Amino acid sequence: MRNFGIRSSSTQLADFLREEIRGGTWSGMMPGETWLVSNLRVGRNIVRAALKDLEKEGVLISQGAGKPRLISDELRESLANYRITFLVYSQSGRYTEDTQRLQRRLGELGHRVQVAPKTLTDLGMKAGRVAKMAEQVETDAWVVFAGSKEVLEWFAQQRKPAFALYGRFPDSPIARTGPGRFPAYQAAIQRLVELGHQRIVFLLPHSMRKPTPSRLLQGIIDELESLNVPTGDYTHPDWRETPEGLLQCVDKLFKHTPPTALFISQPREFHAVERHLAARGILAPRDISLICTEHDPDFEWSRPLTSHFEWSLRPCINRIARWVANVSRGKQDLRGSFTPVKFVEGGTIGPAPKG
Repeated sequence: MRNFGIRSSSTQLADFLREEIRGGTWSGMMPGETWLVSNLRVGRNIVRAALKDLEKEGVLISQGAGKPRLISDELRESLANYRITFLVYSQSGRYTEDTQRLQRRLGELGHRVQVAPKTLTDLGMKAGRVAKMAEQVETDAWVVFAGSKEVLEWFAQQRKPAFALYGRFPDSPIARTGPGRFPAYQAAIQRLVELGHQRIVFLLPHSMRKPTPSRLLQGIIDELESLNVPTGDYTHPDWRETPEGLLQCVDKLFKHTPPTALFISQPREFHAVERHLAARGILAPRDISLICTEHDPDFEWSRPLTSHFEWSLRPCINRIARWVANVSRGKQDLRGSFTPVKFVEGGTIGPAPKG
C-alpha cells in the first residue's frame, strides 16, 4: 500500500534542519551531533541519519570523522533559482497523489516547481511536438511522467537534465525510477491460471503497446505462453485512451469471446469498467476476475477488497530529490532504480466461470 505522507523521524528532522539552514539559523559550519541531540531532544541515531541525508543531498559537506560538517552556501543560493518542470501524462495527472507529493517535496527543498502547459496526451506522445513545447518553457530540468520510448529518447539527447518517472524507458541513458511490476504480474497471472483462467486480457496504456510491445508487455506474453495460455492481439487490444474508447473496447471484448479475467492499469479506468460491466449484469468475481495494477485508497473501503498491485511511492520521491540535488550542482546523475511491487489478492478474482 502506498504511504500516506507518514515520514520517518530522521526525514522530518532533515526537513527541519534544511529549513533552518535556508533561513540562516546556521551558516559556515553545522553544529555537531552532540549539540543537536541535546538542544533538539532527539535520539543520536535519528540525528545521525538526518545529517547523512543532508550530506547525500549536498546541503552538508563532510570533512571526515570527528570534524564538523560544512554548510554549502553556494547550494543554498542555487536551490532558490533552480527550476523544475513536470511534464505529466494527462490533465488529471496534475492532481494525482504522485504529482502533489513530489511537488511538495521538491518545494520543501527550496526548488521552484511548475507544470508544463501541455501534457503528453495533449501532445500525442510525439517527440516533435514535445520539442516545440519544450522550447517555449523556461526551466533548468524536467521530470517526465509516464513518457513513451520516443519522448524519453528525445529528452535523453538534450542538454538539460531530465528524469523519467514511470514510462517506457529508452535505450539511451536517462535517470529513471518507478515500480518494478513484472513480479506482481507474474504472481497474479499464475494465480489466475490456478483458478482455471485461459482468456486473460490486459488493458494497457498506448506506450506499452506501441510501436512494439514494451519489455514489460513482452515479459507478460512470455509468462502466459509458458503457462499455455493463448496470446495474441486479443490479449492486449488497442483502445483510444478516453472514457468512450475504453468502454467501446470492453464492449467489443464481450461481444463474441468474453474474457474471464481483466487487468486494468489505472484506478479511474478500473472503476469505469467495473461499473460498466455491472450495469450489464456482469459481476466480479462471479462472471469476471478484475485486477487493478495500481493502488487507490478507495480500495480499502471496497467489499470485497479489490485485487490490486501495491508499492511505496516514497523511494521514488527520495530518488528524484537526490537527482535534483545532484543536477542542480552540475553533477551528472543517470542512475536508475526500481521499487518492489506486490500483488494483493482481493475478492474481485475467483475461479474462471464455466462455459
